[in-house]
Amino acid sequence: MAKKTCVKIKPVVPGTETHNFRLKENIKDVFKEHSHLNEYLGKEELLNCTKSISSVRKEIAKRYFKTVGQKIQRTATPIRDAVVVIEENTTMEQLKEFSARLKSDFGITVLQIAIHKDEGHINRKTGKLEKNLHAHVVCDFTDQVTGKSLKLGKQDMADIQTLASEVLNMERGKHGTKGGLDIFQYKIAKKDEELREMDKEMASKIHILKSVIEIENEIKDVPHGRTDGAGKQHYFSFFDRLELWFGNFVKLKQYTHRKTGELLETAFALFDKIEKKVNIKSNQPNITQAQQNRSRQIGMQKLKGIKM
Repeated sequence: MAKKTCVKIKPVVPGTETHNFRLKENIKDVFKEHSHLNEYLGKEELLNCTKSISSVRKEIAKRYFKTVGQKIQRTATPIRDAVVVIEENTTMEQLKEFSARLKSDFGITVLQIAIHKDEGHINRKTGKLEKNLHAHVVCDFTDQVTGKSLKLGKQDMADIQTLASEVLNMERGKHGTKGGLDIFQYKIAKKDEELREMDKEMASKIHILKSVIEIENEIKDVPHGRTDGAGKQHYFSFFDRLELWFGNFVKLKQYTHRKTGELLETAFALFDKIEKKVNIKSNQPNITQAQQNRSRQIGMQKLKGIKM
């Protein structure tokens, strides 16, 4: 299936350039071994102090004051960051073409470009990196003569989406979809996905805990010192149930060793409880010990087979 592109436009923030140009170490969700694939336009000017978001805003403020006769509002957002979904093979030349079309078709002046191919997350199931491929196109959304904001409507925003798909040779995202997430939206979306996975795991854990409760209730129903056939049946049935419990438990790959140990201790505690409840006669101790050892051994074998 062809990857879809879309453009999300938002006002720049104080840390935009730091994030876009990777001017800070240890950025979350950035995998440095892939950072050499990133490309930048405008980074040199920033580092040489010849052009930055701050300096461009001052120029906009001067033009606006000259035209209107008053200061630009502090809440105004003349400079915005367009986050564009890209592919692994997307090039800077394509984004330069996209920038040129933004200027010719909509009057939007592109100031900086940052292609990010080093962001993403590790898939919990596969253990592989899933990249959040995107580019930041920082734009001046003002008239270059008057300093006033460009008058762009909904149709213009839709046309920008179409332009991106044409220039990048990607499928256009459908209207109203939530594709093309910026880093913050991407993190939220991935957290939602993890929570859904956790819900599935929790359902399995609840199933196991219900089994434990049922077993404990069965133990309560066995009278102290009962040694007849029914009492033994409860006892031996418990071991079969416990083996099944271990089997279900093994399916939960996401347990840590600590939690695994806790569950194992719970199982062994149940052994002790039922041994106190069901008093097998002294002429049958070997059967009791053998049965217990067998189940403990099975539990430990399955425990060792769990992949962490």
